[in-house]
Amino acid sequence: RDPEMSRGLGDVYKRQFLTPGEDFNEAIYEALNKSDLFALTVTPNLLEMPCGKPNFIMDKEYPVAKESGKLLFPVEMLPTDSETLKKYYEEIPTPIKADNDNEFEKSLREIIQALAISINDSDMQHNFFIGLAYLSGIDVEVNHERAFKLIADTAKKGYIPAIEKLVTMFSTGEGVNRDTRKAIEWQVKLVRKLEDKAEDTYSEDDAVELMNANMDLGGMARNSEDYKLAEEAYAASYKLASCLAFGAFGNNLFCKVKNLFKKYVTRTTRYEEAVKIMAQASRMMMELSYEIGVQEMIREWTMKTEVIIRAIDKQFADAETAVDLISISNLLARECLASGNISGTQFWLETSEKCLCDLTDEEKTFQVKLAFSESFNAAAVYHDSIGCFSEAYHSQEDRKELLLALNKEFPDNYQIWYLLIDCILDEAEICIHGNDYKCANDLLSRAKKVYDAEVSNKDENTAKTLLSDYYYLSGKLNFDRGDYSCTIEPATCSHEILLSLEEYMLNSQRSRRFAEVCELLGDTHYALRQFDKAAPVSYTHLRAHETSQDL
Repeated sequence: RDPEMSRGLGDVYKRQFLTPGEDFNEAIYEALNKSDLFALTVTPNLLEMPCGKPNFIMDKEYPVAKESGKLLFPVEMLPTDSETLKKYYEEIPTPIKADNDNEFEKSLREIIQALAISINDSDMQHNFFIGLAYLSGIDVEVNHERAFKLIADTAKKGYIPAIEKLVTMFSTGEGVNRDTRKAIEWQVKLVRKLEDKAEDTYSEDDAVELMNANMDLGGMARNSEDYKLAEEAYAASYKLASCLAFGAFGNNLFCKVKNLFKKYVTRTTRYEEAVKIMAQASRMMMELSYEIGVQEMIREWTMKTEVIIRAIDKQFADAETAVDLISISNLLARECLASGNISGTQFWLETSEKCLCDLTDEEKTFQVKLAFSESFNAAAVYHDSIGCFSEAYHSQEDRKELLLALNKEFPDNYQIWYLLIDCILDEAEICIHGNDYKCANDLLSRAKKVYDAEVSNKDENTAKTLLSDYYYLSGKLNFDRGDYSCTIEPATCSHEILLSLEEYMLNSQRSRRFAEVCELLGDTHYALRQFDKAAPVSYTHLRAHETSQDL
């Protein structure tokens, strides 16, 4: 009789609504047959035996409800003898006290939820939503174990939203222990499911969903340093985006005709999305190729990326595309610098700066600013390589100023702390190159202080690599200023940290740092081996050595 509480519970049959002339038994049995829940108001009247015979509820209603498997919900409205009640009403649950509002509401919700689950056990969408309710405590007490079972069972049946939720849960530790490997496994299953869906429908919407899922998989795999899986995911996304941008997705007659005339018609929204995903995928592939140091990959994706950036620079001018344009420009500047093309390096650094200037203040989002901070880093690397240490230092100062502003805006984002520490260490390295040892020492002390305060509790490869860099640069500083007795200890610390990361040594930059540490320790032979790993190698050479014990 509480409208607020009973809202949404469905139809409630009350015997008092019988009309004169209506068949009493027929109406009640029909209501019992349609009902899922049998709520029984318990009073001493239930125990009455008119003329020594069981009353109607005792004789008819309760047995029918019990035999038909209805969920029973007895509520004690007035004090009633419990022993006599159990004697006349076999297997009756312990009644809920009606005057205890909290207990009554809790019990009613629980029995209705149990009822909903039993009715809809085969309904994947329903079970998924029930799982979300248990996960977040929506109208129920939080039950992570029950939530995970419901969501996982639904995901195993191929329900896409449930698979996506499991990826999020394992990635963030929501309701389960954080497990990056399991998150990747479920993301792979999501991609396979979306592949089947896209092949069945030939829908451009489904194709875009698949591309984005592959991009997410590539990012997760790359962060876990599973470079082979990352490469496969990014390449698949690029290939599908290329197909969608420059030819229709599908193999029916309509698609073939559309492929023929697509370049002559107005571009669709999906075309723009596809081109942008092409840019993102090519940028990720280029970054990945540098990370693992594969020369053939670097050349291939440098060419593809340069074509894409020149195309989209003239078509799109939004914050999302700006991130790719700035990042790609930085990568191309780096490639030009590596090949000795100074004018090309300057051109791409200027292109990166122009991308930011073309945006309004509102369009300069967090991601845009983060990408542009790497432009300052690229400029610093350029100036450092040509001996302009003052300009290199000022570029890093500009980078640090931007990162500090972002840190103030997003204080809980520890990735910014990683970048800030990296920036301070880069400044210290520039000072060492320029023989400004006092400034280098101050910067290293500051970097260690920030590290200890902000990220020392992070058991991640990035945090460990930063600590290794700190120890290496401390040893390098002491070596360059002739304090050889103080070189070995920090260099050894760096060496030990890198050894603990040896299983991840496909990372080209980390291998190079390992080589520099070995060189500092005087192990020239091992340093040469690590430089060989760090140097750009052929694709087949890398794949041949991937599983070797030596690696």
